[in-house]
Amino acid sequence: MQFKDTRLSVPQIASALQVDAILEGSVIREGGRVRVHAQLINGATDEHFWSGAYDRELGDVLALQSDVARSISDQIEIVVSGAERARLVAALHVKPEVYESYLKGMSTPIYKRSDIEKRIAYFQEAINRDPTFAPAYVGLAEAYEDLGDSFFGGPTNEIGPKISSAIRKALELDPQLAEAHVLMADEYLNRWRWTEASPSTTWLSR
Repeated sequence: MQFKDTRLSVPQIASALQVDAILEGSVIREGGRVRVHAQLINGATDEHFWSGAYDRELGDVLALQSDVARSISDQIEIVVSGAERARLVAALHVKPEVYESYLKGMSTPIYKRSDIEKRIAYFQEAINRDPTFAPAYVGLAEAYEDLGDSFFGGPTNEIGPKISSAIRKALELDPQLAEAHVLMADEYLNRWRWTEASPSTTWLSR
């Protein structure tokens, strides 16, 4: 995000990030459909060596993300395991209004406490519309985590259980959701519970 609206060239950005390639893309929504155009650019030469366009119903936006990810992994010859490929293929259908509430929560900037409360409301709205959409619970947990920061002055004794509850619900719905595992590890680290924070821990058994 630090390079959003930048005037730096692709080689300059690639050098700053210490990467070999840059992925550029655009997303256009027209009614109930969404179209994504993505292109992979050589970071050293600014040469485009792959591009692709994808068009889907808005409800299939998660499958659209998976299509783009698979295409890019094929182009840059990433070795994707059978389990990883199966996960990419198994993208669930999500209602447009659910995903829209989720995106509003994710994109709301955080400058003051009311901003965080607005994020919480958006994620809760997504959950109310679809209680099985795991990413919304992750967003909710992250928002409560922000609210518990000393700068915003949220009551820690009340917020902690809400964070844990949201994370556990996300993992119950999707045990492979990486963001939820990261948040759970953060929670254990904050409590100085080093063993539970280990990547080998099975969170749902705790």
